[in-house]
Amino acid sequence: MEREQMLQLTGFQPVGDVGRGLLLGFPAEAEVLSGFMKDGLTLRLYGDAATGKQIKAMNKQLKDDARLNGKVSIAADAETPGVAGVVTISAAGEGDINSLYRNAIDAVEKLFREEGINPVPNCPICEQTGGDTLVHFDGPLCVVHMTCLRNWKNAREEEVALKAHNGGHMRGFIGGFIGGVVGAAPAFIALMLTNYFVGLLFALIPLGTFYGWKLAGGKLDRITTIFVVLYSLVVGVFVEIIDSWLVLREALPAFNPSLWYTIQVYLNPAHRWHDLFFRHLLMALGFTLLGIFISWSMIRKTDKHELADNQAAFDEAIPLSQLTRDR
Repeated sequence: MEREQMLQLTGFQPVGDVGRGLLLGFPAEAEVLSGFMKDGLTLRLYGDAATGKQIKAMNKQLKDDARLNGKVSIAADAETPGVAGVVTISAAGEGDINSLYRNAIDAVEKLFREEGINPVPNCPICEQTGGDTLVHFDGPLCVVHMTCLRNWKNAREEEVALKAHNGGHMRGFIGGFIGGVVGAAPAFIALMLTNYFVGLLFALIPLGTFYGWKLAGGKLDRITTIFVVLYSLVVGVFVEIIDSWLVLREALPAFNPSLWYTIQVYLNPAHRWHDLFFRHLLMALGFTLLGIFISWSMIRKTDKHELADNQAAFDEAIPLSQLTRDR
């Protein structure tokens, strides 16, 4: 069966490579599977996320349903926010896909009702019912009021323009400076209280720096990315140097080494403390880089990217009046 014919089973509106619509009251996306022994359809339903126990119980009942021939399953989707479950319908070797689709939807409706899995009824912007538009908003596919969506989009555009007009970089630098210190606090406290290097805590430094910049109202652009990366590395190094300095002061109380002396230890391979300190410094840098890698998609996203994403979501919004079926 061709992709277009497969999507016609759902009655969804085509948007790029997927179809979007309402299914059993859930905002849903349909994607056609193709390839060797993979012909079929996936239906991603957005709402209350099913638990692992619920997924297991529902799959057992689907497997036992003679109408489905073992060709229907439900899975969780931990990577996509707000997904109730992902229904996969395999059409490989199936003569009557129309009948299989109808039986699958009937079975899923019954299982979701029994398990208490429901769509989110409220518009995520105003928290009121009565939405009239289907759109991806802040991750999940959901039903919103077009008026709310338009007002939110205009407000974000005005906010970005205001940041650019008010010298958003300076506010960002101040917020990022403070945020980096806050992000480094857990790693520093762990070193002080337990005298133990907890590398993963250094990964929080880039997050603290970025959110400090953002919460202070800083303009998000390439300068933000460069600052977050460089400042996070500087803070990671600084935390480790301060810890090494305090270690030296405790180990050599009579000498009372200065901070400059501690830095010289790092620069002098012959010093007896050099290898230990330098190894910890490299570990601190490594875990800070790990934090940058983990949060890279967030750090590199600029105001222009966000506005483009908002505009794309707005352009792809589908009025519920254009959806012809809810099955």
